[in-house]
Amino acid sequence: MDTESIPTSPPLATAAPDTSDPAPALVPDLSTVGWPTKYEAAESLGVGIKTLEKYVAQKRLRQRMQSQINKPQRAVIDPLSIEEELQRRARREAEAKAVEAARQAAREAAANAQVSLSGMVSNLVEAKLSPQAADLETANPRAANLEAFLTSLFETLAPRDTTSWPIPLWLTTEQAIRYTGLSARFLDRMVSEGRLSRIEAGVRGYRYARISLDSLEVEL
Repeated sequence: MDTESIPTSPPLATAAPDTSDPAPALVPDLSTVGWPTKYEAAESLGVGIKTLEKYVAQKRLRQRMQSQINKPQRAVIDPLSIEEELQRRARREAEAKAVEAARQAAREAAANAQVSLSGMVSNLVEAKLSPQAADLETANPRAANLEAFLTSLFETLAPRDTTSWPIPLWLTTEQAIRYTGLSARFLDRMVSEGRLSRIEAGVRGYRYARISLDSLEVEL
């Protein structure tokens, strides 16, 4: 048999080996493992989601999108930025406490100063009423001037009685004392200095115009 007449089949084609890289498998983002979610971070800071998002917009917190296997990405927060925010909050609270402590100390100092001034005025009043007060001006004129100044201050700050009786247009000396809270001696001094006017009413003494008393400017 002639072997040359027998047709031969072509060799079977073999597939070329696939040298391309296989499709990468989806793996989680290891760089953000352990980062809390937005909700966990908000709970740690004691704020709501909107406030946390505002912190992110202000760059007070760092946020990244984390990949998950067969799940959509989710937003996570850098725990280091959470710790930095807590430290900033602690510093602000400490500063606020220090400011409040300073204000309280200032209030206490002012109260103590007021008590000291009240005690000084009380001592002055007691000295004024003592038997030796009559000799004060002769013994020490400078002390008498100080006594007059503090007396004027005390009497000027005394409240006026303007509600318990009808106020006439012209007041007697007693009424003027009651109306202004000033002493008769102090009113006499204002008249002698030309800062207050009055008229003589014969045996009835002096009369002070109410408008003149209202416009009296006492310079201490």
